[in-house]
Amino acid sequence: MCLRVVFALLFGSSGPLLAQQMIQQPVVSTTGVRTTVSVPDRGNAFLGGVSSAQSQRNRSGPFRSGSSLGFARQNTSISTGVYIHDLQAMDEAILNSAPSNIHKNQIPHPTLKEARDDRRSTSPPSPVTNFIRSEQLAQRAEAAGKWGVAKLHWQAAARHGSKLAETRLAELP
Repeated sequence: MCLRVVFALLFGSSGPLLAQQMIQQPVVSTTGVRTTVSVPDRGNAFLGGVSSAQSQRNRSGPFRSGSSLGFARQNTSISTGVYIHDLQAMDEAILNSAPSNIHKNQIPHPTLKEARDDRRSTSPPSPVTNFIRSEQLAQRAEAAGKWGVAKLHWQAAARHGSKLAETRLAELP
């Protein structure tokens, strides 16, 4: 919305001087909808919309010879999109994925159920569980080309009794 403020200034005998100043004011509006919809995963739903249009015509001058036209249109719509994040399925996919560079002595990743059971147990993890995890981390680091990190994991696996780790440490510089 614009407000026009017209100032008439009189300067002696020179006659009236008109000055215009535009003041821009913000227009704040809220549109909402209260409804319930069923939307499938990765689907969209159109909830509603409002449209309005305005037009104005002004004529001025002698014999109404000058004219001006103004048009305004406004559209507002509300829609929703749904994407369901299945965190359990994402965890399962990550834990069961294998790197592209698989070493022949690699132990498979634990399943999501095995990992959860391990986390839920109140007793500390066994040395076998520790060296399996360390071996897996070492093999992932090697596959990514991070040799220093891999060496640290191989050393941890060797401390827990891994024969594979001892062999790999002898091969690494």
